[in-house]
Amino acid sequence: MPRATEHNARTRSNGEVFSTKHNDRKFNTDNSPHIDGNLSINNEYSFCESGAETQDENERRFYTKHFTPHLEATNERYLSQRHPDKVKTMDQYRGSKQTCPEETLYQLGTAEEKDVTAKELLEIVKEHLAWIEKTYPQVRILGYTMHLDEPDAAPHVHVRRVWIAHDKDGNEIVSQTKAFEEMGVKAPKEGEEIGRYNNPKVTFTLACRDHYEALCRKRGIVLPEERKEASEVGLEFKDHKRKVIEKKIKDLTEQNEKLTVQNDKLAAHITELAEDKKKLSEENKALRSEKERTEAKLQHALDIINKGKLAILPNTKKNVRGVVRTIDDLNNREKDIAGKEKEMEEDKKSIREDAKKLKEMSRSFSLEKFVERIAEYLEQIFIAFASDRYRSLRQFLKEKHQDRLLKEYDEKEVMKTIRNTNIDPKKEIDEAAKEAEEIAKKYETYDLDRDER
Repeated sequence: MPRATEHNARTRSNGEVFSTKHNDRKFNTDNSPHIDGNLSINNEYSFCESGAETQDENERRFYTKHFTPHLEATNERYLSQRHPDKVKTMDQYRGSKQTCPEETLYQLGTAEEKDVTAKELLEIVKEHLAWIEKTYPQVRILGYTMHLDEPDAAPHVHVRRVWIAHDKDGNEIVSQTKAFEEMGVKAPKEGEEIGRYNNPKVTFTLACRDHYEALCRKRGIVLPEERKEASEVGLEFKDHKRKVIEKKIKDLTEQNEKLTVQNDKLAAHITELAEDKKKLSEENKALRSEKERTEAKLQHALDIINKGKLAILPNTKKNVRGVVRTIDDLNNREKDIAGKEKEMEEDKKSIREDAKKLKEMSRSFSLEKFVERIAEYLEQIFIAFASDRYRSLRQFLKEKHQDRLLKEYDEKEVMKTIRNTNIDPKKEIDEAAKEAEEIAKKYETYDLDRDER
């Protein structure tokens, strides 16, 4: 027999305001074991503001539309009183414990009871919400969400609503107490002291519960005759929470057992690896022993080859290898020496030819004739600069302080004289010196005997 439950609250047990993210599933459901993210597509949503895509956007639009005048007037009053610390934004107003939306949870039965379908529950809740807004016009339904993605819980509907009253200027505000006062809702026991179990909210809650149960019975749903008190309903909700926690503990225990099994397998594998390592170490030791025995046999064979001359060659194997390498080096050096000797013979031949040429040049060169030609060249220059015309012009330029023109004139006279002569001694000297230098350099390159030089 299912039980119809209706649970109201603004905040959690820790005082935290209910977030719309839980209803919209705007968080990572992988971190919530009681939610199957693959089933979230079956959830149903409804918002009072058209065009809103999330419950948060829906409520922000509603609050902005209805409560902006009151909030702006309140902020202006705080600023005029020099209390800017009390100024609030609309999101702060919407998130305050006194002015945040109230959330109601509707459910029929439990996950084990299959008498009522999710569709029937939603139809009953929608009809019930329409009745609330008609009967209590200052209770505004902001939206609802039906969750079908919690396998361990029965289908349930989260409803978000707000209580609208008015301030002294007629602006809309959020106030449950003033809303009941404006609607004329009284406490169930008039004349008695107002308290937790005697206030207008109790009257409203009892009326809503009667109507909710009446709708269920109207559809043929059989409910328990005795109604649980509010404290018992709270205990039932806590029992549900306890079951969810117990299942979570069970799941964690199963995971821990699986991890323990895996850990045991890893420990066994580590033991196997240690044994394999020990076997490999023993095999490696045996190989080293075999290597030592082989080297001993080789040493013995070398001793026999050396006919017992271990005193001369104490490390025969190493020395044999060194001798082989030395012989190879000597062979390579012998080849290099033979090649260099061949090159030296060719160079000697070339040097002898150059020396012969140098001797021929020495014989063909006549120092007396060369001096005569240079003297003739200098005489022409002397005659040019000793003429009366040159002395007169030079004296004139010097008197006029024309040193630059005088220098240029001297250079022109020299060049003119050089052009008129038939020889260029500088060119001849440079060419002869260059050829002699090349022959001498090539001649001095090679390391010959003193007699050959």
